[in-house]
Amino acid sequence: TLMPIDVFYIALYDAQKDQVHLPAYFERDMHGRLAADETVPSFTARPSGFAAHLIQSRQMLYVPDAQDPNADLPATPVHLGGSISRSYLGLPLIWKNQVIGLLSVQSYRPNIYTPEHIRLIQAVAVQAAIAIQNVHLYQEAQDAAKAVEATNLELQKALIELERLATTDKLTGAFNRRKFDEILSLEI
Repeated sequence: TLMPIDVFYIALYDAQKDQVHLPAYFERDMHGRLAADETVPSFTARPSGFAAHLIQSRQMLYVPDAQDPNADLPATPVHLGGSISRSYLGLPLIWKNQVIGLLSVQSYRPNIYTPEHIRLIQAVAVQAAIAIQNVHLYQEAQDAAKAVEATNLELQKALIELERLATTDKLTGAFNRRKFDEILSLEI
């Protein structure tokens, strides 16, 4: 493997609601097998612990040993699964100067991540931010296309109604002089 990973997640961050959504999470047990559930269900919550720190600082966070009593941790670790990680490596996913998500790899072994691991995960984080933004842009384009289609349908209905109003008498509903002249010229 490229790097030791016992816990991995990608979280999406909604700055307007100040919430993180966790669509991708997996964890191995202490013996290297995927945890019984294989994943933690997706959820949305206010960021706390290391996640909140990543969002606020907008900087990578590497904690060599989260259980070291002498460690000066910037936040309290929050753990979702059954085992507690020792090494934590987390990065904010940033696009156009905005935090759009978080990426984290963790290990049950302390001091496991090397500078090469850190460079690798930084490269992955850049690509993940691009992929997430592409999904957002695609969804926005789909929504805009639907809005344009709905607006066009409304315009077509309005044009039909305008044509009807322009060619019929309001009181009787019969064709007016303009429409009569149009029909007469076609008949002649």
